[in-house]
Amino acid sequence: ETLSAELKAAEAGGAQLEAALAAQTRNIEETDRELRAETAEGQALASEAAAGERREEALRAELAQERRRAQEASSVTSELLEKKRRVSAEAEEALRRCEDALGESEATSKAVMLRDTQLARSE
Repeated sequence: ETLSAELKAAEAGGAQLEAALAAQTRNIEETDRELRAETAEGQALASEAAAGERREEALRAELAQERRRAQEASSVTSELLEKKRRVSAEAEEALRRCEDALGESEATSKAVMLRDTQLARSE
C-alpha cells in the first residue's frame, strides 16, 4: 500500500508538473505572439517613418526649386524694372528735345513772321 500511495503521489506530482509545463508553454506562446505583433508594429512604424523622411526630402527639394524660381523671377523683374527706368529716361529726354525743338520752331516762326512784316512795311 505504501508503494501504491507513493505511486499515486508521484503520478499526482507528475500531473501537476505537466499542468505547470502546459501553463508555461501557453505563457511562452502568448509572449511570442505579443513579441511578433510588437515587432510587426515596429516594422510598420519604421516603414512609415522612412516614408515620412522620403516625403520630407521631396518637399525640401521642391522648396529649393521654388526658391530658385523665385530668385530667377526676382532677377528678371529687376532687369525689367531697370529697362523700364532706362526707357522712361530716354522718353523724357526725347520729350525734352521735342519741347526744345518746338520752342525753337515757334521762335523761328515768330522771327520769320516779324521779318515778313518788316519786309512788307519796307516795300
